[in-house]
Amino acid sequence: LPGTKATMADLGYLKTKGFASKIKEYVQSGGKVLGICGGFQMLGERIEDPEGIESGSPFETGLSILPVRTRFFREKALRRVKGRIQNEIFSCWVQGTLSGYEIHMGQTEFGRGVRSLFEISPLEREEWKPEGIIDASGRVLGTYLHGLFDDASFRRSFLDALWRSSGKKRPVAREPVPSIALVKERNYDRLADLLRTHLNLSFLDPCLKSSSPLA
Repeated sequence: LPGTKATMADLGYLKTKGFASKIKEYVQSGGKVLGICGGFQMLGERIEDPEGIESGSPFETGLSILPVRTRFFREKALRRVKGRIQNEIFSCWVQGTLSGYEIHMGQTEFGRGVRSLFEISPLEREEWKPEGIIDASGRVLGTYLHGLFDDASFRRSFLDALWRSSGKKRPVAREPVPSIALVKERNYDRLADLLRTHLNLSFLDPCLKSSSPLA
């Protein structure tokens, strides 16, 4: 379940359109689910919004798949972090490093029978703390981290665990997969090269420096 800018409304949509019951049936039949940010909040038992920050309803019952409750506050979490993991997911060992960012309202309280998913720290210092959640079955995960699959080491280990838990043999990769950040930088460089080749930069430069609109 991905993140969303309208958690309460989208949760209501999942219920109205029948997706909520299908997700529950899937988990009960042994399915695996990862909720990210708003999707993580939806997997819980209840989302409270007493100040009407996001909706006119004071609360919304969640999918009740994870034993967590979330309450919205006006202060918004917005930070980049680094992370690490050495944990059992889908009954398989997963390890690696990752980076990501949080951008969300709300604080989530965990119930019993769960364990943390990652350890995270601010980028500029070493202050590690638990983040995310794994339920007792090891098949349902929740986290506030966006971009957690950008780093190759965690992404590869996570996908390996999915393959092993499915009983299938993963195809052998032809070559190491670079980080998403590196792929983005290469694409930006390609775009810059195209602009240099096909645009008259000597014409654009004085236009950008001038306060007059282009004719």
